[in-house]
Amino acid sequence: MTASHNHRREDYKLTTRDVASIFFYTRKTFVLAFVGVIVGALLVALLAPPVYQVTARLVVKPRIETPLLFDSGNSSVSMLDKVEQQTLNTVVYLLRSSDVVGEVVRKHNLADSNDETDILKETGSLMGRITAEPLSLSNIIEVELKGGDPIEITEQMNTLLDTYIEYHIKVNQEYSGSLNFFEQQADLYKNRYNELTNRVADARKRLNLANPEIQADNNLNVVRDLEIRKAQLASQMKSEGQRISQLQNAANNVGDEALASLPQAVRETYPALIEMERTLAQLIINVRRARSDFKDSSKPVLDAELQYENMRRQISVYILNVVKSLRIGQGAIQEEIAALEEQINASRATVGQISSNAVLLQRIEFERDLAEKNYRLYEAKREEARINSEKDRSLFANVSIASRPQTPASPWFPRRGLIMMLAIPLAFIVAIAASIIAYSLDHTVRNPTDVHLRTRLRLLGTLDAV
Repeated sequence: MTASHNHRREDYKLTTRDVASIFFYTRKTFVLAFVGVIVGALLVALLAPPVYQVTARLVVKPRIETPLLFDSGNSSVSMLDKVEQQTLNTVVYLLRSSDVVGEVVRKHNLADSNDETDILKETGSLMGRITAEPLSLSNIIEVELKGGDPIEITEQMNTLLDTYIEYHIKVNQEYSGSLNFFEQQADLYKNRYNELTNRVADARKRLNLANPEIQADNNLNVVRDLEIRKAQLASQMKSEGQRISQLQNAANNVGDEALASLPQAVRETYPALIEMERTLAQLIINVRRARSDFKDSSKPVLDAELQYENMRRQISVYILNVVKSLRIGQGAIQEEIAALEEQINASRATVGQISSNAVLLQRIEFERDLAEKNYRLYEAKREEARINSEKDRSLFANVSIASRPQTPASPWFPRRGLIMMLAIPLAFIVAIAASIIAYSLDHTVRNPTDVHLRTRLRLLGTLDAV
């Protein structure tokens, strides 16, 4: 009997109709599961906040065995043929280190700069969104960063790469700070040079100094010309005094041939005196002739003597007028000499002031020239240090940026089309699984297949409903 029972159990086979009937009986479960998956996918595709992803790649060059020192002209550099896995892992670790990521947090103001706890929190959050892995069979490291703002994460990725390169060089570099020193000194002397240049311009304007040497020479020439003019006036003054003295003597001695003692230059200057002298001589002759021909008290003698006295008075008056005119001229000369004295003193004072101001200006110009020389020196040293620093960086920076991130145009998640394409087969799978589970948990006997599945007995027949 047992053998016959086993034979009946083995003879029964599950048909396609039996399988289809499972989904017929659990069609509600199937539909609900299918629709639930589709609706869930739609909700995720439509309501989930977009997440963007940027990607960059770093290339790790063969490691430098003997680095080039700053200003070392004869150092040699040797490099390995390939990059070790240990080196790649070190780059990945340093790239995601708190020092590098924390600097990105500070530069982008992702946390309060005065709150270290907030900085550490944001640093940990940013580190969780950074993925860095070496690509297989290469010396390239792919770096990924996810976030909600595509422009912001692109900028953060660029900052992360630049910060890491600087950090990598700083860690490996033995000498640093020379370029910063020369930059500080160059800027210091540049500001000093500009300040002194402005002071020179202000001093020239305030002191009215265009060219102190030429101005001093011009004032000295003025003093020389004034001294010459003063000497000429003094000589003229002396000559006028002598002329006055001679004319006064002549006026006191008119009739005693005093006019004949006048210098020829005076006589030529006043030709009327010559005519008066001739007339006076003739009158003297007339007086003598009248005295010899007539009595002393006679009319011809008196008339001759009267004419002679009148001429003497005329000559005296004329000479006194000339002397008066000469004295007036002396007064004018004295005034001019006094004015020349003032001009000479003022010009000499100006020369002294120019010399004093020139010394002050020369001191400022000397300081300016010294500042300019130092500025040019440190500027050249800064350029030299920059070139050496770039050479130094090129040797130490065995990690370089192979490709920078591009701002993503579409979100990395959710991708609506892909989600819906995957949701349909997934919905079928989930619905089928739900139907099978629901059917297996339900012990109701509905058809001959259920009899076999539940009892493992072969169905012999069925009775119609009574």
